[in-house]
Amino acid sequence: MGISEAVQELFKIDYKTMIMSIIIIAVALVVLKEFNDKFVKLFGIETPRMKKERESREENEKINEKLKEIQEKQHELSQKSNEADIRIDKQISEIGNLLNSLTVASMRSTLWRIHTESTEREYITPEGLKTFTECGKLYEEAGGDDIYHEKLYPDVMALPIKTKDTPKSKH
Repeated sequence: MGISEAVQELFKIDYKTMIMSIIIIAVALVVLKEFNDKFVKLFGIETPRMKKERESREENEKINEKLKEIQEKQHELSQKSNEADIRIDKQISEIGNLLNSLTVASMRSTLWRIHTESTEREYITPEGLKTFTECGKLYEEAGGDDIYHEKLYPDVMALPIKTKDTPKSKH
């Protein structure tokens, strides 16, 4: 066998042998990796890849802790905001009640004054009647209803309407 035949023999491919070789190499790599991982764990050796993974996990844990703190603070602020809203609503309601009470007192005083002046004169002017009915409406809307319907309104409505130029007349 000459040199050329020997070279040709080298380049002949035996597919069975090649496939078997690839399988053996792949299995050997897997076994070596497993062996390496167990060896590293056994002796506490940290590879650069393992170090990056550990640092990444630690960073993720820190981020998760910060996120949890932020969520807790957000929840706290939300509760405080809700409590403040409730207090504000209560204060607004109290102010509304106070304004209604003040309106009732003011309108009652005005209604009594118009009633007294008009009954003493024995007539009411058109302007006085308009003011009286507008005040009565405000008085009712603010919650007043005691003496207005029972006494003041009937008395004033029974009076004649008189302007400066007209004599007393019933309305």
